[in-house]
Amino acid sequence: MTTDPLSLPITIDGQLLLPHQVIDWALQKLAIARHSWEKNLASFVLQWYDPQMPAIAVQSSGSTGEPRIMYFKRETLLESARRTCSFFQLKEGMRALLCLNTSFIAGKMMVVRALAGQLNLIPIPPTTDPLATLTTPADFVAMVPPQIIASLKNPLSRNILLKTHTLLIGGAPLNPEAEASLAKLHNNAWITYGMTETLTHVAIRKAGEIPPVFHPLPGITFKTAADGTLCINAPFLPEEIKTHDQVDLYPDGRFILKGRADFVINSGGVKIFPEQLELRLASFFHRPFFIIGHKHPILGQVPLLVVESHLLTKKDIVELCQFIVSSIPRHQRPVALRPVQKVHRSEGGKILRKQTLEAPENQNTPIIELKYS
Repeated sequence: MTTDPLSLPITIDGQLLLPHQVIDWALQKLAIARHSWEKNLASFVLQWYDPQMPAIAVQSSGSTGEPRIMYFKRETLLESARRTCSFFQLKEGMRALLCLNTSFIAGKMMVVRALAGQLNLIPIPPTTDPLATLTTPADFVAMVPPQIIASLKNPLSRNILLKTHTLLIGGAPLNPEAEASLAKLHNNAWITYGMTETLTHVAIRKAGEIPPVFHPLPGITFKTAADGTLCINAPFLPEEIKTHDQVDLYPDGRFILKGRADFVINSGGVKIFPEQLELRLASFFHRPFFIIGHKHPILGQVPLLVVESHLLTKKDIVELCQFIVSSIPRHQRPVALRPVQKVHRSEGGKILRKQTLEAPENQNTPIIELKYS
């Protein structure tokens, strides 16, 4: 097969398309598409096969700051895709379900994996419950947590999910309850670690694995910087990536993710990772929430709970305090609750903390002290 990225054929919905046919397909899609996801897919395909474009533009999600545009050579994307196909033993003709928007890297990489592995790409609307209308399961699918949660709740989607051979979950953390349910249902579901800069996943772990240890994909190496954050080296990337993620790194390259360094709460010299507190609180809340650091005159910072306040009652707050007392050590307990009208999320389901706190509808909300008996 040709190694020229511009000369690769692709199979879409069972139809093998040569490069000139793919371009015709994409132009026709752009002309008749009624939905933005179809236009985004067609636009990405045209970008890939455009010889005037030396690199592929990729936009970050903006979950930790302003979204930015990065550029990658096609061969770089293909090498990442080949490693995924090799690790998960994806063979030519296997059905790869595209239920993610190709505006972002996760959706783009599903297309590139179809190119690299000659998979049969099945594009469907990237809805919250994308499996609901399917009758035939896929061999390989990547989904984000809101899609997994919806699929677990819908019996029809759940049945398709069960029959899907290999399932990847990324884009945001999957809550512990949903992960436990998924692990009971599916023995080939994988939680991924990666980011736009690494062209999606560079490490994976089985859903339900305890402790939650991420394993590097073949050829990927990790180390920690002086501040304890993870550094990533991949053969297909031009340089080392220094992340903001604090980890416990094992000598063999596996790691446990503790949380983001820029989210850490320094409370009287003790480091508190909001993400770990959020995992402990996840079983209580059936509404969006997150933890941030709040200024304190003696301790410097203390945990503050930010909660979507729709129908939040005094009884809810009392029960919350009782739950916190039973599950969280005294020095890590949130001192107060800040109700907000809406917790903002990325398309992948990741909570947008900064955007939530700065949103106009969330200003001037009172802070409620949490009282523990």
